[in-house]
Amino acid sequence: FPLSANGKLDRKALPDPELGTADYEAPQTDTERTLAALWQEVLGVEQVGRQDNFFSLGGHSLLGVTLVHRIQQTLGRTLPLSRLFESASLAELAVAIEQTTADENGLQARERGAVVPQSFAQQRLWFLAQLEPESCAYHLPGGLVLRGQLDVAALDRAFTNLSLRHESLRTVFRHGEDGVPQQVVLSPEAPALKQHDLRSVEDREEAFQQLLADFNRQPFDLEAMPPWRVALVQTADSEWRLMLCMHHIISDGWSMQRLLEELVAFYRQETQGTPSDLAPLAVQYADYALWQREQLEGDTLAEQVAWWRAQLGDEQPTLDLPTDRPRPAQRDGRGARHAFTLPDALVAQLREAASDQRASLFMVILAGFEALLYRLSGQHELRIGVPVSGRHQPGTEELIGFFVNTLVLGADIRPGDRVSDLLAQVRERMHGAQAHADLPFEQLVEALQPERSLSHNPLFQVSYNHQVFDQRPLADLPELACEPLSCPAENAHFDLVLGTQEHADGRIDAYLDFATDIFDASTVARMADQLQALLAVISASPETRLGELPLLTDDEQQVWDQWNQPAHPTVDPRPISALIADQASERPDAIAVVHGDDRLTFAEFDTRANRLAHWLIGQGIGAESRVGVALERGTDMLVA
Repeated sequence: FPLSANGKLDRKALPDPELGTADYEAPQTDTERTLAALWQEVLGVEQVGRQDNFFSLGGHSLLGVTLVHRIQQTLGRTLPLSRLFESASLAELAVAIEQTTADENGLQARERGAVVPQSFAQQRLWFLAQLEPESCAYHLPGGLVLRGQLDVAALDRAFTNLSLRHESLRTVFRHGEDGVPQQVVLSPEAPALKQHDLRSVEDREEAFQQLLADFNRQPFDLEAMPPWRVALVQTADSEWRLMLCMHHIISDGWSMQRLLEELVAFYRQETQGTPSDLAPLAVQYADYALWQREQLEGDTLAEQVAWWRAQLGDEQPTLDLPTDRPRPAQRDGRGARHAFTLPDALVAQLREAASDQRASLFMVILAGFEALLYRLSGQHELRIGVPVSGRHQPGTEELIGFFVNTLVLGADIRPGDRVSDLLAQVRERMHGAQAHADLPFEQLVEALQPERSLSHNPLFQVSYNHQVFDQRPLADLPELACEPLSCPAENAHFDLVLGTQEHADGRIDAYLDFATDIFDASTVARMADQLQALLAVISASPETRLGELPLLTDDEQQVWDQWNQPAHPTVDPRPISALIADQASERPDAIAVVHGDDRLTFAEFDTRANRLAHWLIGQGIGAESRVGVALERGTDMLVA
């Protein structure tokens, strides 16, 4: 096998595996053959056998969501995502599908008027917007850097086509006649693609950054206009920067990827004159909002609430991380980001550990994050918020809209537990949460009634968000070289958010978003280093006990081991009172303590040794301290 410079397996140098070998076992039943075809489509592989594993062939949780949609559309069966992890092979998954009853309550297009209720998630953001109409806390910024020959008119028409295709991009939010907030779909109209030209500006980069900041901070009037905007800034003769800002109420991370893919398809259509291959949408976001309201009532709602109450209990612990400043009575919402990239060798280790533990890459990183929070806080019970796509119903995969839901994962961590125990716990709790992911976070908060505070979020204060970002569609833009536009993070919804972005080439970028009113950037940077140190051990040594996981990085360990030796090592381990007695017998008249105008000799000090020794120990002063060393060596003045 090819080896890297440090003697480990060089995975990048391995040849592509050959399919169709003697180990290949062809699908046998109709369900297996249909399922194999779906795997080939979703995973982009040429052949799938009965004993193949979805994740071993390159699948991950988000591709799993896509597969679940395909299964529902093709076979009419709704399968929980957890079954992909529980079923080791295509054959086992086919059996699970055959044992699942047909879904008769799925999402479908329906008759509706021009006004429909908001989804539960939209209603929460609508309420927050009423409290703080000038806030930009729920803005989703993005964009592209475009170099080459850009057809501005074609780009403008591409955005118009997007607006025509997705009702969510033509939706405003208003109070209904009965006081219930509603969403109103407007008639199709072209969005305004504002243009700016900075080519003649002396400091173009500074001017662009200011323009970008103003663009992203400008609040949306949710009642008047659809809450999204685009602008095109020309910074050189053959360079443009496309700025996009959407309110979370009509978008999420999945939507941003979908918008990118369809924008490219429509731009190609407008520039090359060939129709896009986008299929008509079977449903729209308004259909989903109506379906959600119908489903979450009665026994269904009660069952979901009961499960979550059993998991989380009545008492919700607040995570108390060591902060640089005391937590304010009311958070200001400002934040910053520390970005880093996981080393390729570590990513390979994490993937191997996920395969060995029948988990996903997301679960392994989540376990490492939980271990870090436990080590930093010392708390055994943790709560972490985990966003999930919320797109398990057929048709939602193709939509732009606010589907994401937040699951609250509990963790019970004990120092004697092994890494493998923690991974099993994460896997079990994630599977259970995904099976009960229909309950919106807003409904969960209402049901559990946690203590409310302006200083921290209810139910959880830290979050982990794993996304798969595919930049490959950018390569399809004709006569253009493209890359994502970097937008600074300025808001903090929680104390700390770990984010990981998995790219098509296997690379994993990561970041820690943090609240600047309690954390310094240097503290969070150290957390990122500690997380990587923990992940390295977790992925390589699953039998390590959690209480033994190293929290120090290699550089910090060097400081501790080599550069932290005491200047005057103490050789006498006896208590301070015994050291005082020795000095009193050898040098009774020597001055021991000076306090203002008062002076005590060692003999006088010795008569009070018991009380004074207890006082010194209460101040954290022991035999190994400077006072202890002074006593041992007979220094005249001990305390001044």
